[in-house]
Amino acid sequence: MLPGQIAEPPPSGEFLVNSTETAVLAAFDDSSQELWRTELDGRPTDVAVADGDPWVVFEDGTVSRIDASDGRIVGSVTLASIGAPPEPMVGAFGSLWVHTDDGASEHIVRVDPDLSTTRIEIPSLPAECDNCPRNLTAGNGGIWIPRGDLGVAVINSDTNQLTIIPRDVIGHAVLQVAVDGDVAYVASGNQVTSIVDGEIVATHTPGDIWYLGPLDGEFGVLLFEGRFQVLQANDPMVVADRQISIEGQSGPVKEIAGEAWMEVDRNYDLRRVELLPISTAGG
Repeated sequence: MLPGQIAEPPPSGEFLVNSTETAVLAAFDDSSQELWRTELDGRPTDVAVADGDPWVVFEDGTVSRIDASDGRIVGSVTLASIGAPPEPMVGAFGSLWVHTDDGASEHIVRVDPDLSTTRIEIPSLPAECDNCPRNLTAGNGGIWIPRGDLGVAVINSDTNQLTIIPRDVIGHAVLQVAVDGDVAYVASGNQVTSIVDGEIVATHTPGDIWYLGPLDGEFGVLLFEGRFQVLQANDPMVVADRQISIEGQSGPVKEIAGEAWMEVDRNYDLRRVELLPISTAGG
């Protein structure tokens, strides 16, 4: 994979798109055999699956739906005027959800299967902030948007209603969000808090957090030292301490199709992160 590519590996994630002026979207089966490829005009910034089809968002604010069976462009819609490329996005609840920023305000745009759109304004991050969160997470009936020192914003997928859980209630800033069943976990740089039904349950301070989410069948936080703590909602939150299979400092960790993948080496190769076997006494 070349620098600047956006990729989901063929196993589980079936689509691959590279970000150039003449972009190509390709689909693969479980054995990594190519099924089709489609040329796309423009510069894609992200790809997600919603309502059974891949959707591609472009730098100019255009969103295109692709037929998963043959690669045809089903249709496109242009989002409102933007000040920055629209990203990130996530497919969930039968729709596509895209973050947009027009320079004056930020929105989540819901794109439904018929290409109709709904714009939902969210609290804007300060113009200058360190480690500004940019991810969207779907789960537990809503879209979760970390807002740093403002807390976390949640959009109800049925009503499109926005709710804010502020930092003062959570107890720390929110830079990452991940959902495990009916529990939402929100994390700062070194703290993680569990939320159930909008209520704070417990908070844990594990150290410098690298990644929050599922990893090799477990759920928890990956620390910069390479240790993975398996979490539960209630206090004490730590269920187990595990080590990961990849040694040394590597690149960002991204959740793809429910698995954790890490950029490794100088070629930005993606590798699935696995947990090492649990050692037994005398073994």
